[in-house]
Amino acid sequence: MDRRLREGGEPYRKAFDARRRILSQLFAETNDLRQLSSSAVTPRYAAAVRYLTGPPVSADDLKTFATSVRFKTISEPKRTAEIVASLLDLLRFPWISRQRGPTSVERDRAIQWTAGLWAVEAIRTGRRSDESRNQERTVRSLVERAGFRPHRSRRAHRPDEIPVGAFTGELSLGGPKADVCARLRDGRLLAIECKVSNSELNSVKRLLREVGGKARQWQALFGTQVVTAAVLRGVFRPANVFEAQEDYSVAVFWEHHLGPLREFLGRAE
Repeated sequence: MDRRLREGGEPYRKAFDARRRILSQLFAETNDLRQLSSSAVTPRYAAAVRYLTGPPVSADDLKTFATSVRFKTISEPKRTAEIVASLLDLLRFPWISRQRGPTSVERDRAIQWTAGLWAVEAIRTGRRSDESRNQERTVRSLVERAGFRPHRSRRAHRPDEIPVGAFTGELSLGGPKADVCARLRDGRLLAIECKVSNSELNSVKRLLREVGGKARQWQALFGTQVVTAAVLRGVFRPANVFEAQEDYSVAVFWEHHLGPLREFLGRAE
């Protein structure tokens, strides 16, 4: 929170201005969105076109629509352009349904409105990514200070492929990925997931579906050889935290109080 207050509105203003420039070019190249075609679905505009629909669509959803078996005979860029054109937000772009060009006021307002939507989501995504990276660095630092040595590995088919007393960064463990893994001195592997949540509703996805789902996969593959843990930061519904512990066998630690994790690392011998 302190960091956000220090930042003020400057990150948003920069994100807004950058996206407004891209959208202005997109409008110019598509005759104010009246001639959307596959040429608009380029790397430069791939993110922009998702914010033209009402409401905006995710990259995954748009790709799913565009690669549907129903439309397999149509190229993905062409189909993507057709989908976006059919879902254009007519509140922002009223000239489309009226089959005319926009007034200068309508064009400017539509570009700024769309740039605002896009910038807000970009700022939110960037902050989540920054928070997650910082959290992972904090956990790795704690594990190393607890006496574990770094081990360079990105994939392990079995827990015993990681040496006892060593830890890794992100590791694909039998398929699912863990943010940090530490091979405890008693031979078990501690798979740590770092999760940030800004709402109780979001905690269902972050904690139960993501961490709990992986925990069950590792239990099925390795039994008690793997201990799944979650380091949490932010807002989580207490009932979800309890469910993760009781129903998914996830050990829960809080980023603001990592003493219990440090103790566990020292005692697991």
